[in-house]
Amino acid sequence: MKDRPRSSQRQQPKFLALIAGLLVLTTALILISPGLQTTLAWKIDEVKAYVRGAISPKGGVPAVATGSTVKEAGGVFLPGGIKEALDLPGVTATPQGRQIVAPQQVLLPPPEFDLKKDIQDWNNCGSATLALALRMFGWKGDQYDIADVIKPLQTDKNVNPSEMADYVAQSGMGLSALVRVNGSADLIMDFLASGIPVIVEESFKLEQSFWPGDDLWAAHYLLITGYDRATREWITQDSYYGPNRRIKMDLLEQTWKPFNRLVFVLYKTQDEHMVKEILGTDWDMATNLYQAAAAAQKEISANVKDAFAWFNLGNSLLGVKDYEGAASAFAQARQIGLPQRMLRYQFGPFEAAYETGAIDDLFLLTNYALDRTPNSEEALTWKGWAYILSKQDAYAKSSFQRALEAHPNDAAALEGLATLQTH
Repeated sequence: MKDRPRSSQRQQPKFLALIAGLLVLTTALILISPGLQTTLAWKIDEVKAYVRGAISPKGGVPAVATGSTVKEAGGVFLPGGIKEALDLPGVTATPQGRQIVAPQQVLLPPPEFDLKKDIQDWNNCGSATLALALRMFGWKGDQYDIADVIKPLQTDKNVNPSEMADYVAQSGMGLSALVRVNGSADLIMDFLASGIPVIVEESFKLEQSFWPGDDLWAAHYLLITGYDRATREWITQDSYYGPNRRIKMDLLEQTWKPFNRLVFVLYKTQDEHMVKEILGTDWDMATNLYQAAAAAQKEISANVKDAFAWFNLGNSLLGVKDYEGAASAFAQARQIGLPQRMLRYQFGPFEAAYETGAIDDLFLLTNYALDRTPNSEEALTWKGWAYILSKQDAYAKSSFQRALEAHPNDAAALEGLATLQTH
């Protein structure tokens, strides 16, 4: 493999220096003021990531283990495409019936952006981006108020859209949040023209390597508050780069695709009728997922080596409980090649492996994910379920408990522990 060290002897002094440095930093972390603890914790995490990656180099998400079998078709997916007889209205690769009336340019009043307070803290783009969006509706808090609730520990590297939506629902501000996939530029413009800001999840290129052979691929949330048709640009509020940043629509299309073109919208609950009108048939979640699956299949037909299209197909089929079809699609994506951090942010392959009883593959995937992100509560929880499938309850309990250490009160980990009590 291209990222394997050429000489373990040549690497040994560096490893020893890194480990020694880690011990020094850990001691200092205990002794110095709280104001510097965050910076040191960040550096310690970097050192740990480098040591793990150097000692045990790995490429992208592993392909299905040799000898494992994956069925080629499930309840919805067929090798030739999505079944035609879905008996659902308006299921097409491109949702029909939406009349685009958005003007040439829309600029919603952007949230106040304090460069000292609103630039995201460590692992905090989800909380920081949601704070900016809420501020457009009169909220007075900041990223730390949200992080205290949805990511109690700073080392948590991922916040899911569902966690952000739960925070909005519990905010008491009379707001609702909605998550859909298979978005489009036209859909975003419709929302913005109706006064509704949009958050998207996109891929993001890191500025530094965290281990040898790091592909620098990561995820990022981005708040869109306007657009300009003439220049084909989005106006964004970016918790990493700053306010009122313009991004070419074609570029966002590329970075948005790996997350199934997810849209997260905040709106006044009283305006729900307007959101329904904008979404049309996509208001129904099952229809939205079928349409996303059809869109992914269309992209696969154009390029059978499109790993992200296969991955999106897997996630969409998973949402309509076509587990065998999802597992097959994920297997294709893995065979083609996926980024190293993919399973830090998206967990569909875990669920598909669990639901199809692919125990060895579930262990393979969760072990890989934990090599990259040891404190991923999602991977730890799914590994707990793998242990349950393999009748190793003691190990399952330990894995669920580790997930709760990484994210206190995590509902999925608590559910796993509750299940063990009934065995």
